[in-house]
Amino acid sequence: MLIQTYEHGYKVVSHVLTNDLGDIYICRDIATDLEYTILRIKDRVIVPGLMVYLNTNIQKETFVDYIEHFVFEDDLCLVLKYYRGISLSEKLNNERCSLNERMKMGQKILDRIVFLDMPLYFLENCLTGERIIVKPNLDIFFNYVPSDIRDLAAVDDQAVLKAFTAIFKMLFADELSKQAAPPINQFYSALHKEQYFGSIELYKQYTQMCREVELIPEEELNKPKSKWFLLWERVKRLFKVLKKVLAVALMILGIVYLASTIKESIDPTINHVNHFEFIGTLEIEQVQ
Repeated sequence: MLIQTYEHGYKVVSHVLTNDLGDIYICRDIATDLEYTILRIKDRVIVPGLMVYLNTNIQKETFVDYIEHFVFEDDLCLVLKYYRGISLSEKLNNERCSLNERMKMGQKILDRIVFLDMPLYFLENCLTGERIIVKPNLDIFFNYVPSDIRDLAAVDDQAVLKAFTAIFKMLFADELSKQAAPPINQFYSALHKEQYFGSIELYKQYTQMCREVELIPEEELNKPKSKWFLLWERVKRLFKVLKKVLAVALMILGIVYLASTIKESIDPTINHVNHFEFIGTLEIEQVQ
């Protein structure tokens, strides 16, 4: 399928999803060979309000990932840049990234946020581990899947803070659990107390955090400081030992029980005692 405008021809490469709002495609510009995400909105009820939002909130001079919007076959289409590469989730799950590399990725995520200066809806939409793209040189780019754009008014500073906090936790999960780098834990705690997502101020605080972490000796960063973490590690080690001991004990008890049962069944001199003397309140008379 070809989505044609006066200036561009977008050839559909793949179909991402369909919902009651419309369709999302990955398309390639036939002139430049660049790829884009196109949201084709078929719910015409939301179009007037959405047009007002886009025309008043999109600053194309800074939000360069947003290309254009236009009408195609009576449907409103939004065009955003699409980047191929490894997602942040994939990189952290499949590669062993050093603390310095992860701090650099966090810095570049904030660089990108400040540079694009995008509306809150698009910022919250791209702040997921799957939509943050990490290049080999650790440069960061964002992809967008605006499948819920009719709810754009519900996205506020708290929603963006929650999304960014989840990304921060993903980047520094190990340090947060061990409490090995206090500036990281302090920054994470501060995020939960923020009421307003100020990208510039957050950028300054994050830069300061990185400077403080760099002053901590490497051997100290490898030592877990959390009492709960240390206790949990000890409990896990003790549990492994107890598990083996209990397994052996249960096996021995099983053998003893089995041997005694076999002995009782083959030895006629053993007096079998009925251990059940009552059923409810009724006494059972035992006949010798």
